[in-house]
Amino acid sequence: VLAWSDRREEAAETYEKALRTISQEQDPGNLWIYGIMNELLDLRRTQAAHEQTHGHPGDAARLIQAKALPICDRRVTRAEAWLARDPRDPDARVNLVVFLAERGAFLAELGRRAEALRDVDRGLAVGDEIFSLPETTTSPARTERSASAAEAVGPRQSMDQSAVAVFKIARVYALLAASCRDDGPQSARFADRAIDLLRRAVARGFRRKDLIALNPGFT
Repeated sequence: VLAWSDRREEAAETYEKALRTISQEQDPGNLWIYGIMNELLDLRRTQAAHEQTHGHPGDAARLIQAKALPICDRRVTRAEAWLARDPRDPDARVNLVVFLAERGAFLAELGRRAEALRDVDRGLAVGDEIFSLPETTTSPARTERSASAAEAVGPRQSMDQSAVAVFKIARVYALLAASCRDDGPQSARFADRAIDLLRRAVARGFRRKDLIALNPGFT
């Protein structure tokens, strides 16, 4: 409610208090923690977009650097622990890839290309198994758990979550392509990689309307 009322810093403080409280829960797969982090990160994105709209790109960059990236770091660290606990858990794997890609997108926007590439390389390595294998029939319990994870952690649409991960990595490559237009061959390589990954995302059921709903600026 504070965020809706544009009282964004009060909202951020409230989310941080919620995180401090729930972080006493030691289970790294606790989805409520990721849900609160997502809300806080969305708030920081909104603040950065507001600064950009009002002609303050430097303030937007500082806000991402100081307030958004630390949230990304916390999510990645916790998701790494989630996957380490059970390397066979597909939810842990796909969400780690998503979190790496989202941090990589912020890094790309800041012009920190090497760090962004490290995150997408790590994401592709972690996601290699889920990206290369076709979807298999799952039990009703697994389906219900995946739906719950998608609602709490990722986009709300019902789709193959590996497609979401592939799309988010593609977005990082697209941002990198845009950021190095002064180097035409390198920009083209990044763009080609983004296009290839987007095709793979669509092949896994990631529909165009969902692409636009998740990120209206990325068409």
